[in-house]
Amino acid sequence: MSREKARWQPVNIVLGIVTFGLVLCFCRPAYWMEAPSLVYARLVAAIVLILTRRNNLLSFIGLLLIGLTTIPFPSIDGFLILFSAVYMLSSAVFRMFGVKWHVAKGLAIALILGFGLFWDSANAFVHERHLTIRKGLDEAAGIVLMSSTGQALTEFHFNEMISPEGKGLQPGAAYAYRVIAKSGAVFIPLDKWPVFRVRRNGTVVRRGIVLEWMNLKDIALRGTFNNDVWLPLRIGDYTIQIIKIEKPNGVIVAEKDFSIVPYDRQVLSKVSAYLTLEGDPDKRLNRYSSKNAGPEGINKVTAWVESPKGSVIAGRRRFYMTNFDGEVEETPWDGEIVFRTEPEGTPVPVGGMSGRFPPGIYHYQIIVDNRVIADLEVRAE
Repeated sequence: MSREKARWQPVNIVLGIVTFGLVLCFCRPAYWMEAPSLVYARLVAAIVLILTRRNNLLSFIGLLLIGLTTIPFPSIDGFLILFSAVYMLSSAVFRMFGVKWHVAKGLAIALILGFGLFWDSANAFVHERHLTIRKGLDEAAGIVLMSSTGQALTEFHFNEMISPEGKGLQPGAAYAYRVIAKSGAVFIPLDKWPVFRVRRNGTVVRRGIVLEWMNLKDIALRGTFNNDVWLPLRIGDYTIQIIKIEKPNGVIVAEKDFSIVPYDRQVLSKVSAYLTLEGDPDKRLNRYSSKNAGPEGINKVTAWVESPKGSVIAGRRRFYMTNFDGEVEETPWDGEIVFRTEPEGTPVPVGGMSGRFPPGIYHYQIIVDNRVIADLEVRAE
């Protein structure tokens, strides 16, 4: 082993051992069931670090690819792997150009970047319990609610993205939104909204760069809400507020009333939901039975939702199973997703199944405006 390798390899060994320990500690037990390959990949990253004697681009690529699993499955071990990838790249580049102490300098760059992103994420939100909130409406301030089509509206539908825009705000001051119900109860607290500042040229700067990369649920991602898993609202009347952050106080400087309204019944009556079978996509079914499907069980079945051309309908698809007496039984596949139809009138897939399933009736319930408009059944016999 060369003197250079002997000098710097302990850094990689320490990083590898720490990564190995964090993977075992912080990969939730569910990961071992839902995504075992994720855990094994992160353990491989630890082995790569331990075995890397001289920092190189190949090790960087491996660490980066594994570190990107932090986006769908965020945990501290994933962040450490990304940090190690930055360290590996910067030190390898420094070594290629003959820079002395290249490993130490690469480690310093990774530390500065890592702590900077950590600080940004840690300060992205302000908790309401840390503030005393009072009203102090500013006549110059206001809120405009934009739809996904760029229209300023006060009425929206379920799962129709809303983008609030503050007007007349003080440059350099820190602000955050929150949504309350008509009763005054806080519906979406400050804790869910990234803090933002307005520059003198009118552009908005938000904190939480890493959070936006990860597409985390239950936050106002990129300052928007009522969109898929990002803070959807049910039918009702609401008020959105802009709160100026002046710790330990929060001052409500602007408010805007808006509503989540049901769809027009005439349009809703034209929404269709159906099942199709692989090999016969033109045949539309409300029910399908595997009784005559053969030893492989259920043929590939797909559930679809379709709305009239020119209209967009959003709703929820609930999947669950009952026995043949109609009693609900829990399965690993139970759950809900949200969907949105296409304005061109093309059908949208909302689920599918194939193969052998325990005997029972599997339901695809299509729910719009809190009403079940279709209940598609797949019988496994």
